[in-house]
Amino acid sequence: MKKILIVFICFIALSMGAMAQITNLGLRGGLGISKLSDDLTDKTPILAVSVGGYATLEFTQLRSPMAYIFYLQGGVNIVRRGGGYSEVFSIAQGLNTEHHGNYDAWYAQVPILANFRFELPVKKRKQYLRLFFGPAVSYGIIGTYSERKVTPFQPQRDVNYKIHNAAAFDYMNRLDAEAIFGFGYENRNITFSIYVDHGFLSVYDEVDALRTIENGGETVSHAGSSLTAYMVSVGYRFPLRKIDERR
Repeated sequence: MKKILIVFICFIALSMGAMAQITNLGLRGGLGISKLSDDLTDKTPILAVSVGGYATLEFTQLRSPMAYIFYLQGGVNIVRRGGGYSEVFSIAQGLNTEHHGNYDAWYAQVPILANFRFELPVKKRKQYLRLFFGPAVSYGIIGTYSERKVTPFQPQRDVNYKIHNAAAFDYMNRLDAEAIFGFGYENRNITFSIYVDHGFLSVYDEVDALRTIENGGETVSHAGSSLTAYMVSVGYRFPLRKIDERR
């Protein structure tokens, strides 16, 4: 039964591949803000950046109206993500310890996005509203992590890591798995997009993504922070082949 299922899936994938075609290549860049998603800390955003290229895969050879609405986009981006945080914990009556940190890292990101386009009812044709969503995987290339802990009557501690050094990965995750979703506008070969890029893996290098802290003598565990970016981007695509005018 498993062999039959595998053969069936392979047949469907090959059939769709035969009916699909890469219709354009594009470049896009965007700016926004990136921050940690931990609800238990005070967060400071940093400037988020995304620059990359993509290819559009369309299924216009399928005999279905959806073939002119749905398409896939895959590409490679270089993105900047990170954020600062501040935590205050009670260690005794009237005494607090403060913990401040900042992540600033660049990643190579590979997204695969499902897109749905709807032509706008305007006089000038080929203007579309676009909705998109899909997964992405990111791999850390370079960056920094800084940390400062302030405890009364004790010397301050400063830690600075380079993400490409082994010491940094004792504390930071290099990989991230994300969900991207948003909407955009297309006018022929020019595109505008507004989207959210939400990471699911903790930036802390811990298997269970839980962080244990001491608060007033009690041990508290909570989910480690992931990274979320809110982006605005603009792009330009280079058509490789003409698509049916029914689009």
